[in-house]
Amino acid sequence: MISRFNKASQALAWLRRQEERLRMTSAPDDFSLFLQTNVPIQESDDPIYKWVVGSNGVGRPDGRFYTVGNVRTEVPSGREVTFWYSPMIMGEAEGLILLIVNNANGDVLIRAKSEPGNVGVVLDDGSPTRLLFSPPFQASQSNMAAHGNRVPLVELARSVQDWEDGPEDGGRFYEKVSKYSLLMADAEVVASQIAMSPNPEDFIWVTRRNLRELRRRGMVNGYLRSAMATLA
Repeated sequence: MISRFNKASQALAWLRRQEERLRMTSAPDDFSLFLQTNVPIQESDDPIYKWVVGSNGVGRPDGRFYTVGNVRTEVPSGREVTFWYSPMIMGEAEGLILLIVNNANGDVLIRAKSEPGNVGVVLDDGSPTRLLFSPPFQASQSNMAAHGNRVPLVELARSVQDWEDGPEDGGRFYEKVSKYSLLMADAEVVASQIAMSPNPEDFIWVTRRNLRELRRRGMVNGYLRSAMATLA
């Protein structure tokens, strides 16, 4: 059964309790250790975690997911300078972000999820857990292709026909547009789908009021913050 909380403080306490199970440790490292200079992607025999430098940028040896490329920008006016170069994430397949609302009472389903760049819940010793609330379904097309039914709620996401475009941060992503949608669903249907996922304990129901409070406290990730616009 998916837990439901009436107070934001209860949801935050629940998120903190997930720390031992879902906490992610990450820190900047020596980037040169992960690069093989001038090794063509298709000819690399390095392990999959190695990145290579190719003509189109820095990326995985198999070319999947995305690359970090160099983008030259020119602008006639309105900015501090007229041109600049900047590294940008390129070639990432569009993301699908789905918010799910309970047909019966309007509660919103959210998920505890860690990402290496999050601060997230901060422990008493000051260390970040990388753990925040995210949309119940947040995946790129490449994730869905690579991991298939291991992506929680993927079947519900595939059933949605009405998506709206949401341009992502144009200072970091090159021409990336995600698609957002809201699905009204019966709690029993959602529970049956979550039960088939690898980590069904990651999900809880919260009221809309408490979701807004979690946002004000900085406990939702950027995708969930954007997805909340579909509740308007």
